[in-house]
Amino acid sequence: MGSIPFLIIAVLMLGLLILVHELGHFITGRILGFKINEFSIGMGPKIFSKEKKGILYSLRAIPMGGFVAFEGEDDENDDPRAMNNMPWYKRAVVMFAGAGFNILFAFLLTAILVCSVGYYAPKLDSIDEKSSLYGIAQSGDIICEVNGKKLVSPNDFTIEIQKIDDNDDIELTVLRNGEQLKYKTKRYFDETENKYLIGIRYGYGVVNLNVFQSLGYSFRYNVWMTKTMYQTLGQLVTGKIGLEGVTGPISTIGAIGGMVEESANGEAVKELSAMDRIRQTVIMITELLVIISMNLAIMNLLPIPALDGFRLLFALIEGITKYHIPRKIEGIINAVGLIALISIMVILEISKLFVG
Repeated sequence: MGSIPFLIIAVLMLGLLILVHELGHFITGRILGFKINEFSIGMGPKIFSKEKKGILYSLRAIPMGGFVAFEGEDDENDDPRAMNNMPWYKRAVVMFAGAGFNILFAFLLTAILVCSVGYYAPKLDSIDEKSSLYGIAQSGDIICEVNGKKLVSPNDFTIEIQKIDDNDDIELTVLRNGEQLKYKTKRYFDETENKYLIGIRYGYGVVNLNVFQSLGYSFRYNVWMTKTMYQTLGQLVTGKIGLEGVTGPISTIGAIGGMVEESANGEAVKELSAMDRIRQTVIMITELLVIISMNLAIMNLLPIPALDGFRLLFALIEGITKYHIPRKIEGIINAVGLIALISIMVILEISKLFVG
């Protein structure tokens, strides 16, 4: 659990991402002609509010995101601009827009970060004399592709190598002094280790990219992260992994605060100057914002009552079947879902408190 200043940073980070999410609903709702009663920054009691063109803009006491109050969300309404009187495809767009803005935010933030400081990739430290790369590859070469597959995370190299059969060729694309080179190699059987090896040792180095390259990397990275998150969800559903890593909002804030504090005051950064520690902290905050923003988008698109994905599903069903699902029924399901979701969050927090 992080100390108070870092917990405040964590709360503000989550608040920013929820605000980005709600802005997605608000902006698309305005563009498509939905009637919006209120757009709130923050939750809880109002500190300040002002009405403009029929919309109440309010600032609330708790800096945790915000909300958009659409006319006629959960009941029948005579206003033609009420949400439930709008065409299904417009409702679908508005429901997706919250997650869409989180995805766009993560994409742009990744591109800005990579363009500013680069990204980590495997860097050769040494080459064994038995390796066919000996005398060709050099210490300091940074590996950016394996068999034409671009690496997007530090662990990708090991993952891609494991996919290749022991007797198959391996093509490595490396960067050396800004120049891109390609090597072909094969594993050799090492009797001491009793297994096939490539014969290299590596650490990690930084790859710097220009603006356009950063946009390409950002796309690949966020696609990779989305696949990873869905795989994790699948493993949770099938029971391949337990619920130990699942946390409620309070535990999540504590974990985020702890990671930010570690990047600012941890053992690994004690020898750095004050400016370098600030830089490391900013990078950590940015990386966490990207991960949590994508997580928030994916979770909200799940077809679970009380989440955007459920309303999106209802809109799509209406578009396919032309059947107008009674709004009262939809509202009741959403209300029950919200109660269930809150209950699950409370149970998770209690379990973390007493079980650890």
